[in-house]
Amino acid sequence: MKHLKIKVPESLSDIRLSQYQMFLKETEGEEDQSKIAFKMVTIFCELPEKIVENISKQSYDSIVSDLNKVFDFETDDLQLINKVRHNGLLYGFIPNIDDITVKEQADADGYLKDWQQIDKLMGVLYRPITTKVNNTYLIDEYKAGESLDFTMDVVFGAYFFLHNLFYDLLNCIPNFIKEEVHQDQRLQSLVENGVGIKTFTNSLEEAFSDLRMLRI
Repeated sequence: MKHLKIKVPESLSDIRLSQYQMFLKETEGEEDQSKIAFKMVTIFCELPEKIVENISKQSYDSIVSDLNKVFDFETDDLQLINKVRHNGLLYGFIPNIDDITVKEQADADGYLKDWQQIDKLMGVLYRPITTKVNNTYLIDEYKAGESLDFTMDVVFGAYFFLHNLFYDLLNCIPNFIKEEVHQDQRLQSLVENGVGIKTFTNSLEEAFSDLRMLRI
């Protein structure tokens, strides 16, 4: 295919949560690695299937490889992003997580169960900044049900922050997720073959499920 310029995400900041959710939804239960890789390209590169079908095999393989590199990260390298500009507004992460309200925690616990509701989890954790003084700030009151389509660097940063917080509170192994990735040979294999992103997410969901059982 001639004169086709494809924008391939180079980092998590180039991928929106809505795209990630769409990928998970459209590949749910799928075991064919080639079909999952195809969905990666169509969704994250925002290309129609007909266009992707006519990309040269060499270019296609290169795109799949580049996309896998985006998700091939160490969880310890992820950082909580406290302030995010989104749709013209500056949002701030809850300044003191210890001050979270009963309603906020109840909603957050519910949203954590389902990746299709992580956009609403972001609405719990992040609110428009109302007052800012140097490095400190105050955020708006919580409005239930708000959905925020942040980029995945913000989402994963907040997601793993909560995960690590829960484990710290439970006095569990600090680097549990990191060790899970390193020790799971199937996960390493899937990453190399183009479907690591999906298995990685499933691993996190199972870990959170175990956490919730421990917290009851």
